[in-house]
Amino acid sequence: EKRHVACGAKWFRFLCERDGLMPEPTFHALVRRHFRGPIKPPFNNKALREAVDAVIDREVLSRVVFFNLEPGTASPFPSFSPAYIPTITVQKPNLELARQKLRQAGVSNFSFTLTTIARSPEREFTQAIQAMAAAAGITIRIDAVDVGEYLRRNNALEHEAVTFQWSGGPDPDNNMFDHFVTKGPFNWAGYSNKEVDAALTQ
Repeated sequence: EKRHVACGAKWFRFLCERDGLMPEPTFHALVRRHFRGPIKPPFNNKALREAVDAVIDREVLSRVVFFNLEPGTASPFPSFSPAYIPTITVQKPNLELARQKLRQAGVSNFSFTLTTIARSPEREFTQAIQAMAAAAGITIRIDAVDVGEYLRRNNALEHEAVTFQWSGGPDPDNNMFDHFVTKGPFNWAGYSNKEVDAALTQ
């Protein structure tokens, strides 16, 4: 096995040198692009995902950033979609729960980078979330880039967290399939689940 890996590494380095590429970052980019699977750090830790979720005040975001055009929702579907389920309620922000989840994750100074597009309303949206997270001791670094770089990074899964403009249309399939099916064009979390794939393709 060691010889097998050594042979592959040798030829990979040879091809990178031939094409003027750096072997290590090229390898990492290829893995992210072609081997989508479990969520990568830091959000492979469920407690950290829950901690960030607990600090977000969706009502404030709806009112301040989006001018109350649509109330916050806890599903991929807007209130006017036939798939909307009103009994799934929006979680209220809970700073103590967020701190509890951080302790559960064994993290005292949690920080991550949030990639977004350098424009409005993303600018105001990410700054609002950054302030909400800070109240629970979570540091969010905002990385605002142009649209081309934003798409390149997302397609290569070169991010820790990312904002995403959601269509908000009434079609349930349009708001689910491309985002959650394995290797879907907007599945920028790299999520992959055979049972979910089967349900979405039915």
